[in-house]
Amino acid sequence: SANLTASYEFLRLLEHRLQLQRLKRTHLLPAPDDDEALRWLARAAHMRPDGTHDALGVLREELKRQSVRVSKLHAKLFYQPLLESVDPSLGFAAAMSPEAAGRQLAALGYEGPQSALTHLAALVNSSGRRGRVQSVLLPRLLDWLSDTPDPDNGLLAYRRISEALSDHRWYLSTLRDESAVAKRLMRVLGTSAFVPELLMRAPEVIQQYADGPTGPKLLDVEPDVVARALIASAGRHADPTRAIAAARTLRRRELARVASADLLGMLDVEQVCTALTSVWVAVLQ
Repeated sequence: SANLTASYEFLRLLEHRLQLQRLKRTHLLPAPDDDEALRWLARAAHMRPDGTHDALGVLREELKRQSVRVSKLHAKLFYQPLLESVDPSLGFAAAMSPEAAGRQLAALGYEGPQSALTHLAALVNSSGRRGRVQSVLLPRLLDWLSDTPDPDNGLLAYRRISEALSDHRWYLSTLRDESAVAKRLMRVLGTSAFVPELLMRAPEVIQQYADGPTGPKLLDVEPDVVARALIASAGRHADPTRAIAAARTLRRRELARVASADLLGMLDVEQVCTALTSVWVAVLQ
């Protein structure tokens, strides 16, 4: 309660400073890349350099810290009890009845709450390590899913992908250790019916959701490089059937990469069209 109150007061302070700037009601922070507006806000909120960051850097770090804290509290208060209601091994089954859990999921934006509970039960009651990791992951995953256009189908897609990749140890480890991957995956699953099907057959693309030294790894691939690799891979097979299978594998991977980057706002329309044209020209060649 004290942490939530402190975060609320900090964010309200920023909101009041922004409203005083132009004497206009607003609830929106400046864009993350608007250094000038953020620097003004840092000064108005009396942020001070801390020896490592200037006032702007201190504001960015404090916003990040508060966001993570509120997100964790939200997951603990609203989603952890849901998992306790479907996982008897946690010993909290009586804390929330299935009916109450269904009502809570409905309030959080799930249109088929009973189906969602079924998916949650299947995930957290998976055998051994998988179930334990899912119990840790799902409170935050459900929170991120609730902000997508279709959390119901997003949760179904997550269950299907998790079951399909049950033998891939890297999958849950990556979602557990790299929050950027998990958050981006939830955004994609809750937005598209097409991309989850691609990811089922090209799961290695999920690893490209991570951030690299220069930005998201989804953008580390050049379309013309993929096109040349596709042609070369197909050319290594004298049997046309095997050549076609090799080309389809790389095409599917590239479609999953481009579609993911598109949904996540990392590519503009022209870049998407260029990448898709490149891979289809390579397929035809």
